[in-house]
Amino acid sequence: MRTVVLGGCLGSLAPWLVDDVQRILGERVLTAAWSGCELLVSEFGEGAAVRGAAALTLRGVLAEPWLVADRPGARRMKVS
Repeated sequence: MRTVVLGGCLGSLAPWLVDDVQRILGERVLTAAWSGCELLVSEFGEGAAVRGAAALTLRGVLAEPWLVADRPGARRMKVS
């Protein structure tokens, strides 16, 4: 099953969009006839894109913290 998520500014417009989007997905998604396509509405609101970008950045920093610590001008913290 494939999923389409209405988020950001589209999430707040969901009451007016859901019926048309579901109909169009049924017409245009090649696998819709045998596996369906689920339509969800995000609950994150208009800040979803910013939160997603922050999460990706934080994931990168946590995965490779030495890249941030070794950049010019980085402040060193003493750990005791």
